[in-house]
Amino acid sequence: MTATDTNAPLPESAQRVADHLRTLGYEKAIVMLPATGKTSAEAAAGLGCSVAEIAKSIIFRRAKDDVPVLVIASGTNRVDEAKVSAHVGALAKADAKFVREKMKKPVVGFIAGQTAPPGRRMGHAGAIISGSAGTAAEKMQAFEENGVAVAKRPIDVVDLLKRAMR
Repeated sequence: MTATDTNAPLPESAQRVADHLRTLGYEKAIVMLPATGKTSAEAAAGLGCSVAEIAKSIIFRRAKDDVPVLVIASGTNRVDEAKVSAHVGALAKADAKFVREKMKKPVVGFIAGQTAPPGRRMGHAGAIISGSAGTAAEKMQAFEENGVAVAKRPIDVVDLLKRAMR
């Protein structure tokens, strides 16, 4: 399994994921794009697939004990918090303070919605904005103030992770 743009070996972390997937019976190639898209539609076009075939993730915290809850969903589906709560218990926001106080390993992030035109809300990030509070810029600032490096573009997460792991 190699990067499609250069046939170079996968980065070590991606290779570990590929190896684990192989042990689970997944035999398709892991695809690495030479560039990132700003939207799910651009990423899907780069991969030659539909938006439904893209995975997106969001972290919540379980309200009763502050355990992080990772939800992975299809790119076309909105996360139904009520359904997640039915499985794991009541959810709360995994805000910057939670990350600073509870996460034991380095954390980096990407806040979706940075490229939304002024006054327009895009995807889930737009759904959790209330008035002017909770804009992408405000979320980025809150995380940065709490020690979380925030990527401007999804592709920048890789470099932030490399720096955080040093």
